[in-house]
Amino acid sequence: MKTILETERLTLREFTPSDVDDLSLVLCDRENMRFYPNPFERSHVERWIEWSRDLYQRDGFRLWAMRLKDEHQVIGDCGLILQDVDGLTEVEIGYHLRRDRQGRGLATEAARACCDFALGSLGEANRDLAHPARERSVTPSGPAKRNDHRKRDAV
Repeated sequence: MKTILETERLTLREFTPSDVDDLSLVLCDRENMRFYPNPFERSHVERWIEWSRDLYQRDGFRLWAMRLKDEHQVIGDCGLILQDVDGLTEVEIGYHLRRDRQGRGLATEAARACCDFALGSLGEANRDLAHPARERSVTPSGPAKRNDHRKRDAV
């Protein structure tokens, strides 16, 4: 398993098929997935991991497995996702975090590391870092608000 980023408390690494049980605790949780049409089922989590692994090869990034450095289980994911925004392909930072780990600044910490990674790795590709608050009447909250994710030029 390839480690991509490390922060003070977290390691972000590529998913492996063995992560399905841990990630299911996140993506199969109804409350956690309330902004999705439905929570995932285990088979969806398996496909999510396969899809992520394929995109690591194609794009060089995707959502990565998030784990606390002092623990061995995956507590969520965070990373970069290509999104179509008004006909343009832009990079978005996305994350999912197990509910019992929320409210501790972990998603903020992971998102900051992903933003730094995007700025450093994708800067020459002249991509924009997308956020739902851009040109919409959505107020950022949680990690997005703390990280001040507005549209950034030349990311």
